[in-house]
Amino acid sequence: MMMHPNPHLLLMSRLGFTAADLAANRLGELSHSQQQTIYQRTQRHMRVGIASLAILLVMEVLFLREFMIPAFTLVTGATLLLALRLRNLDDMRGGVAMLTGSVEQIIPAVPSGFILMIGGRRFTASQHMTHAFEVGRLYRVYYTRAGRALLSAEVVTDRS
Repeated sequence: MMMHPNPHLLLMSRLGFTAADLAANRLGELSHSQQQTIYQRTQRHMRVGIASLAILLVMEVLFLREFMIPAFTLVTGATLLLALRLRNLDDMRGGVAMLTGSVEQIIPAVPSGFILMIGGRRFTASQHMTHAFEVGRLYRVYYTRAGRALLSAEVVTDRS
């Protein structure tokens, strides 16, 4: 794959970060806009999860007419929603981790995402994001400690 004439701008546009975000990440911190993005993403996932759980519970009560299965579904769903919320809090409070390494592989994953193998670590990415990376090239990536969500990245010209 031919690399973009300005790989830094390509990384910024594909990963959706700014120079201010990158500066905060270099200090091991989330920028305000990244905190907002994580919060909004979690709120969206929580709303979808709650709506899905409610629909499932209504269908189970209407069609199965048993108490134990909806109760199990409710407990399981509530536990998963709590886990999602706790991971969000970990992402918000856990700071930013940094890794310098070469992109080893870009692996298609089910259902529609990709796995980026960078410096021996796995990162989940969209196809849009993977177009910013070149296999074999050295990058410094910044990500949330808990969820390993890619926040920003930069091309490294040497090992320093």
